Amino acid sequence: MAKTKYLEVTDLEIRKWLKNHGMPSEAAHLWKAFVETQWPIHLQAIEETDAVEWSTVQHLKQILEPLVAHCEDHAATKLCIFCPKIYHQTLMNTFNNTEVFRTVPTGQAELRLRLPGMVPESIRSRYAWGLDPSTELPKCYIFPKAKKNYLKARPVITFDKTYARTISQALSTILTQMCKIAYPENLHKDSTQSTFRKLHDFMRDLPTLTDQWKFHNDDLVGFFTSVPHDRIKAAVNHMISEYLRNHPSPLPLETTKFSVKTLGDSLSNDLRTFRGKVRRPGVILREIWLGDIVALTELMLDLSFFTSLGTCYSQIRGACIGAPASPVICNITAAFEEFVWIKAFNLTWASTTRFPAFFSRYVDNRACIIHFSDMTRATTQLISLDFYRPPVQLEEVEGNMFLGFAVDLSTRTVSYVAPSEAWQFRSPNSAGTSTLLLGSLCSRLHIIFRGTFPKSNAKKAAGLLCQQYVEKGFSSFAVFRLMNKIERQMRRRR
Repeated sequence: MAKTKYLEVTDLEIRKWLKNHGMPSEAAHLWKAFVETQWPIHLQAIEETDAVEWSTVQHLKQILEPLVAHCEDHAATKLCIFCPKIYHQTLMNTFNNTEVFRTVPTGQAELRLRLPGMVPESIRSRYAWGLDPSTELPKCYIFPKAKKNYLKARPVITFDKTYARTISQALSTILTQMCKIAYPENLHKDSTQSTFRKLHDFMRDLPTLTDQWKFHNDDLVGFFTSVPHDRIKAAVNHMISEYLRNHPSPLPLETTKFSVKTLGDSLSNDLRTFRGKVRRPGVILREIWLGDIVALTELMLDLSFFTSLGTCYSQIRGACIGAPASPVICNITAAFEEFVWIKAFNLTWASTTRFPAFFSRYVDNRACIIHFSDMTRATTQLISLDFYRPPVQLEEVEGNMFLGFAVDLSTRTVSYVAPSEAWQFRSPNSAGTSTLLLGSLCSRLHIIFRGTFPKSNAKKAAGLLCQQYVEKGFSSFAVFRLMNKIERQMRRRR
């Protein structure tokens, strides 16, 4: 960025900061003087590190102006260049799917004004803290899918700073806790770390000969767009009854309520500055009545409005990807089907098989490892692609990947699959501190030390990953120092 442009942008923010803290605006010249002294050092650093210059970025923008530059599904850091006509067609194919979306025949301004009227008066008055009529309608974007030749895409609706974002976030917290109590045997109950621990225990219990076990690896197709709303509502109703059965309340239903923490600045997680000290917004304790849980869930589904290319849409099946409550709402529907299966066969996961077995679901990715002799009527139904009942459908996933690891039954190992594409690595010449630049390495090393089995293989896998970062231009000293630090941390936690 040119110095003039940089000063123009930062001077405005500095003046806002000075005004907010009751300081004279004349102090802004101190910032300008500081930038003037530091700018030659900045230019020298750019030359020494081969950093990307502002002029290069602007030139690239000019070249790409008639095209669409975006990423693809499951590859957020991969730059893809799309033909505008094809991208537009993909956008239309996504939102003109009448089984999932419907067009709302009204303008954006009118729809935004009508939103409060769609909320029952009792809900609107009781939960005014979670509804903000001054905000804009949610907007959307898509992640084109490579495996569908970029003609289909994953729709994402941005609910940040929108009408029902705060109440959706609070509802998500409560539903998550209720689901764990109502359906303690649901396959998505464990954290990633607990899932790895169970997988390691299973691999440890396997005998030397493992050819009689089969790895069933499935994905739920369209997890957020396939569940009919009536099934979501029925599942939430059933979950509440099971919750009360497992965790009975001494109070009547109409007076039972939950407390949930929300940020004082309910629409922002941003850091704020108070008298020179950086602090987070204050936390406020809010209340949600148990008797309102179903109505609030229905409200989240009814308020699934958004805009795309100036047109208003509503999602009529599933729950919006991007809404805070959507993951748990869809998970409850899946957990309900798993609960019904357990009750129908009067089983627990431990009693399902005679031989060692592994069952887990991470959001929409499900893994089942079962011995051939344990293929009973119950397990056959479990691994069926129709287990969650159409239109919710499973599809087989090729290979033996689960949570970023290769699960090899023949060698009884769980091995990290290292990134292989250039776009999966941040450039060492990017702007930012060394901690920021090595952030992805830090995350990946933690994953390796947690997920690898046997644990004795973890250091080798971590070393190979670090070598990849060194080959990409990162400092060998900084990379391996980070690896050794994380290894010591993980060893202390065991």
